[in-house]
Amino acid sequence: MLIFFLWYPSPYHKISGGLHLFAILLVVDLVLGPTLTLIVSNPNKPRRKLFFDWSVIVVLQLCALGYGLHTVALARPVVLAWEGDGGRFRLVSAASVLHEELSRAPPALQELSWYGPVLVSTRSPTTSNERFDAVASALAGHDLGTRPSFWLQWNSDAAKQASATPCDEPFIQERYEVEVACPPLLAKTGHWRAVLRQQDGAFLEVVAESSGAAK
Repeated sequence: MLIFFLWYPSPYHKISGGLHLFAILLVVDLVLGPTLTLIVSNPNKPRRKLFFDWSVIVVLQLCALGYGLHTVALARPVVLAWEGDGGRFRLVSAASVLHEELSRAPPALQELSWYGPVLVSTRSPTTSNERFDAVASALAGHDLGTRPSFWLQWNSDAAKQASATPCDEPFIQERYEVEVACPPLLAKTGHWRAVLRQQDGAFLEVVAESSGAAK
């Protein structure tokens, strides 16, 4: 449980679909052991045979737990990328990152986070080859936010760009005493907005598009 909330700090356990994965993991692991034990248990079986059956069940449970944790780890959010050309943020999971490009990311971003997503910006393609490659990769499902070679460390310029447009959702603006921007945030589940203070571009929170309550 502790590992899950380290990998999926609120509100990203809902945004990324991690809560659903974790629930499936718990149900499978809690149901698998008792069910198989009930099936194989027989008082007429030799003690040695029962011990072997129980050992197999324990191994199966550990394998299921290991596979489930591996799946949850791959689905964990690692980057919250500002895609300036699209005017939006993108929540990127570990599985979505183009790992072969990690060595071309800024040094501070070459190791994927285990403690929630890191705020980054992305640069635009600068050459014709890069533009062609970016389009081809996007068609294959790898937009700029998932490509470490286009990542940049979050800075004041990115913050200024992301917070330039006033929020067009009244229920979000009403939550604050200062002017905010609320660009869209693309995620695996639901419709979300990132909220930034317009005055200085400070990242405040993420809220659901259809509700004023932070998720």
